[in-house]
Amino acid sequence: MSIQQFWEHFSKQDTEKAIAVFELLSTSDKSAIFSELFQKSAFARNPMAISILYRELHDGKTFDDFYHAWFPPREYCNEIKKGGEIFQLGCPAPTRVYNAINRENSKEVLSIGFTWVDSEKQGKEMADYMQQIDQDKINQIRHENISHVAKKISSTLYEFKTSDNLGVPFQKNK
Repeated sequence: MSIQQFWEHFSKQDTEKAIAVFELLSTSDKSAIFSELFQKSAFARNPMAISILYRELHDGKTFDDFYHAWFPPREYCNEIKKGGEIFQLGCPAPTRVYNAINRENSKEVLSIGFTWVDSEKQGKEMADYMQQIDQDKINQIRHENISHVAKKISSTLYEFKTSDNLGVPFQKNK
């Protein structure tokens, strides 16, 4: 039995088979699964802040061009692997960014970032980081790289207020 088999059953919501596989795993494999579940569940909490950046690609540029320019330069990444997730940049608080393109105009790119804060200290560190983000070398490089492929239309930081489910629950895969 393997972790991969556990996740296959788990993602299909076949809990009986997932439990059966889990029970046969080593303690270290079980620990790895719990670590990954913790990371995934932590992202389900309400964030402290949401940042929304709207950009328009330059003529002849693609989303892939944007993504390569947007991604932190590898030599500056402080890559950490934890709980099945990879963390890249030195933000002082957990931050996850989703990038998307407009389905009707593929030149429009939207980046939505969610930031979670676990303590008052971490909240202060994040606020301090945001105050001087323009002086951060990695962000300066990223913004310079992005400027060659896209024009910034807007960039706004929002304080989180509510979260509501408007769709149906996730369904069991058949």
